[in-house]
Amino acid sequence: MIVNVKKRWLNSRFLARFFEVFFLLELLLLDQLTKWNSQMRDSVVLNHGGIFGIFPSVWWGVALLLVWLLVFKYWILFKGKLVTRWALGLIMVGGLGNIIDRVLFGAVRDFIYYPWFGFYGNVADILLVIGVGMTIVIELHHEIHA
Repeated sequence: MIVNVKKRWLNSRFLARFFEVFFLLELLLLDQLTKWNSQMRDSVVLNHGGIFGIFPSVWWGVALLLVWLLVFKYWILFKGKLVTRWALGLIMVGGLGNIIDRVLFGAVRDFIYYPWFGFYGNVADILLVIGVGMTIVIELHHEIHA
């Protein structure tokens, strides 16, 4: 006799969330490891300011933390399309990577130079830009098809 026991914790939604969180944590680890590696090679620029090093202020850390908490809350509660969750997840991980730097070092560790624009960035910044870009494309697509 075969008993069909459905385990609640082993459903597709749980597994999707598990792999989503696992992948996002890997991206956070990648961000921190690349910053650490660059710091060991003395190729890090400390960004004490806000976005792209402008608007220097102590309050950027507090503002980043508040925005990150709002995105995290929305990400936890969001039950919509997976692509939107991924966009929010990338924003969340990029923000957290920079918040960790602000708390530990008082500044964000940047090491990737963008000669076209004349500023430095890091993996967290790339994740933020991709996440925001995805969000804009999703919203524009939603507006066109609404």
